[in-house]
Amino acid sequence: LVRIQAPDAPAGHGAQRPPQALALVIDRSGSMSGRPLEEAKRCAVAIMERLEAQDRIALVTYDNRADTVLPLAEVGDREAFRQAVSRIRSGGCTNLHLGWSTGLQQLQAEHRPEVLSRVLLLSDGQANDGLQDPQALAEEARRGLGLGIGTSTYGLGHQFQEGLMTALAR
Repeated sequence: LVRIQAPDAPAGHGAQRPPQALALVIDRSGSMSGRPLEEAKRCAVAIMERLEAQDRIALVTYDNRADTVLPLAEVGDREAFRQAVSRIRSGGCTNLHLGWSTGLQQLQAEHRPEVLSRVLLLSDGQANDGLQDPQALAEEARRGLGLGIGTSTYGLGHQFQEGLMTALAR
């Protein structure tokens, strides 16, 4: 495991970053039970903690169905976000496309060109329900990019499907 982090900006550094809109999409399927799901939940909270007041965040979970746990909204009640994440439990098959597309829909409804919009998929990539073909999934992600919404992936577990997750992120 390698962690890379840029140093903090110098005091008085005035660079502004554009507002961000993130859809955190967490795979809660049975293959994610245990450590992979706990890591996904830890990452989701860590990401939320680093967002600023101008940013917006949505929380989507999926197995063979997708649930919008928290719809896209300004980062506000951070404790409510932490509580929502803590209630995520594993089970079911993995309809990765449905989870990803639900996150995309959250962002698409309010996308603006000046906002950096991204679906962040936290999964082992073991798609076994719904659309499963890596090339077709990658094409869907390209379609999202054409709408101005990027996709980033974070592979979890010892046997995550690197090819599928990489294809989505590219």
